[in-house]
Amino acid sequence: MADVINRFGGAYMAEHGASIPYAHIKAMRAITRCRTPAAGGHVLECDSCGDQTYAYHSCRHRACTRCGKGANDAWADRRRNELLPVRYFQVVFTVPKCVARLIRKHQRVLYPIFIKASGETLKKMARNPKRLGGELGIMTVLHTWTRQLKYHPHTHNMVPAVYINPDGDVCEVDKPYLFPHKALAKLFKGKLLAMMKAAVDGLQVPRSAYIKKWVVHVEQPSHGDDIVLGYLARYIHRTALSDRRILKVEGEKVHFSYRSDDRKGWKTMCLRGREFLRRFLQHVVPQGLHRVRYFGFWNANSRHDLADIKATLLKRKVIKPPPAPTPEALAEAELAPKELPKCACCDKGRLFILRLLDRDSINYPGPAALYGARQSRAP
Repeated sequence: MADVINRFGGAYMAEHGASIPYAHIKAMRAITRCRTPAAGGHVLECDSCGDQTYAYHSCRHRACTRCGKGANDAWADRRRNELLPVRYFQVVFTVPKCVARLIRKHQRVLYPIFIKASGETLKKMARNPKRLGGELGIMTVLHTWTRQLKYHPHTHNMVPAVYINPDGDVCEVDKPYLFPHKALAKLFKGKLLAMMKAAVDGLQVPRSAYIKKWVVHVEQPSHGDDIVLGYLARYIHRTALSDRRILKVEGEKVHFSYRSDDRKGWKTMCLRGREFLRRFLQHVVPQGLHRVRYFGFWNANSRHDLADIKATLLKRKVIKPPPAPTPEALAEAELAPKELPKCACCDKGRLFILRLLDRDSINYPGPAALYGARQSRAP
């Protein structure tokens, strides 16, 4: 991706000018500096042969196509410890194109509204006595892209098949489905449009938004809750594609791969460089915006309820939780030396940090189009 930005970034900036959001400028700059001398780094030396190598730091920007795997894995591990021993439903809320255009125009305000409307719709449906009459736990994740990098805002919601009734009892959802998708779509449409109009003064919602059929997918994952969690985790601290999907940059074209609709194979798409950059950058969310939010008993203020629910379910299913590590084992793991990387020169010694490299002392201007007049613009 850094090569794509270096090659087409100047033309893209010249074409779109001041209309480019600052978050997009910051993302391009971070990607071009990632793992280069401009990001700083350190010198590694082998304790056997004395060979020295340079290791440059990553940018850790969530739009970077090379960073984020470690943060994603850590997030998934924390969520995995919160999973309950029950079935999980996945609910996907989508919007028609006319509404997607409004969300894209007012991203900073309407992205949180979109996430909140998804969670509140499920909460209200669950509290209906004709449905469940209780409180659900919901994890909502915002996505904005398709496999071809087109703009398609939608939310994925993981919902455990368990709820708390008004008496405080833990009850499992014994139906093969959670809620009817048509009822969810109707409730979600009214709630989201009302919240959007209240959040943006003078927002003109087209009449087609009320007429068009909204689509909500409700499914029980058949391939395992842990796999679904891993799928969602890939897009929490990362972006729409990784570097390995960019096959080649040839002339004015960028070739990249994407998974087919049946998920049984991969296809290749070719786009002009500036169009590829436009598609990629439209998925850079505004700075400070969170893609994940929790509702019901999965909310941060109710995590103690989540622990109690898990203990109740484990006792009811006669499933013994894994034994907790002893304080001695934790202390031993903390004091254990971290394994050092192996030397690629002699294949015997281990590399240790000899000295740090200050990024401020390295002359690395980067693409001229990403600096200059736009550099002084405030976020």
